[in-house]
Amino acid sequence: MDRFIADTTDPEEVVALFKSWDPQMRALRRTIITPTETVVEDLNRERMVFHGVTFGTAALRALFQAIGMQTDPKHLEGPPPTSDRREYRITARYPWGHDRIL
Repeated sequence: MDRFIADTTDPEEVVALFKSWDPQMRALRRTIITPTETVVEDLNRERMVFHGVTFGTAALRALFQAIGMQTDPKHLEGPPPTSDRREYRITARYPWGHDRIL
């Protein structure tokens, strides 16, 4: 189910929308990049859809940074040679104890 849909490619707006929607989602599980959009899916398969945020855009790099995902930047520049989409599992977003103040 597409719960949140955005039609912007401005990196600052994409990050702001992600941060405003993220608390309403469950644990994020995967990101799917296609030639027309990027989809962020949670544990319950609810989705954030960013139309226009795709391979080679600054907004995609900003979104991955906001999510906390680490990947080779070359993978974000274009689709794989055998497919038109790329899919990433989101396994761990924050290190243990990131919110603790010692």
